Amino acid sequence: MAGGASISGPASSPCPACPYRRDVPSGVWSRHEYVRLTAYDLDTALQPSTVLVCYGSEPRRVCAGWAGCHDTRELLALRLAAPWGTMAADDLAATHRYVSPAPLFSSGREAAVHGAASLADPSPAARALIAQVAPRIEVPLLGPLVATLPVPEPVPVDGDCLIWAPATARRLAASGVTAAPVSITGWADPAQVTIAFVHCAVAVDLEEENPAHRRGPYIVDVTARQFAGDLPERWVADWSNYAACLARATGAFVVTSSLDSSQLRRERWNDIRDRRRIWHWA
Repeated sequence: MAGGASISGPASSPCPACPYRRDVPSGVWSRHEYVRLTAYDLDTALQPSTVLVCYGSEPRRVCAGWAGCHDTRELLALRLAAPWGTMAADDLAATHRYVSPAPLFSSGREAAVHGAASLADPSPAARALIAQVAPRIEVPLLGPLVATLPVPEPVPVDGDCLIWAPATARRLAASGVTAAPVSITGWADPAQVTIAFVHCAVAVDLEEENPAHRRGPYIVDVTARQFAGDLPERWVADWSNYAACLARATGAFVVTSSLDSSQLRRERWNDIRDRRRIWHWA
């Protein structure tokens, strides 16, 4: 990576959770993550203009599965990478030369169909991958803002979320982010009869701030350490990854959320029930 370029070439092999890999189990990522892969199958002029970056990679690098699956000569994002200055010439060349050592699906659609097949009930192997990759996922736009948020000291205790979540939502809103408190419920049984815990965090929508980076509803949580000391002090993640980690940390069988859509623009969130993930931990 050179000069002001921000994206490096692909890694030597797609990451263990790459949705393009044939050997990765179904149901690891959210439905909208799988759907976005299909957009790169379109005619060049109709494709997204942004390079698909490996989830959680630091420094940011081209998704190796994306580079290995698609015809890189026809990817609009790569045609624009040089004039837009997002990739250096050597990284672009490495992306065009890339051949994956791992077997990949032949198209974004094929990868998406496989990946979405088990969303309702991910296998144990899929849940294991979720637990591995979720802590690495960061929201590039929210990260610097969340890093400045105050947190309970020395550690949050039960009930703090009722005060800190609304206060955090107000701080984010004052920075121009669409945010509102959201109730998080952990259930002790698959039928959602016995409540394991009730928690409060903040739901955030970044659609207007940067559509290219939007990955779905986000959660910001500054009191999660009340459940486990190894959870982030200032936690920001998309809903699916947040729910997966919180279920694992608390031992809840099911984690759900409810959103007060009157506090956000209803058209933004009227499909949240379709897009949110419910994770089952046996």
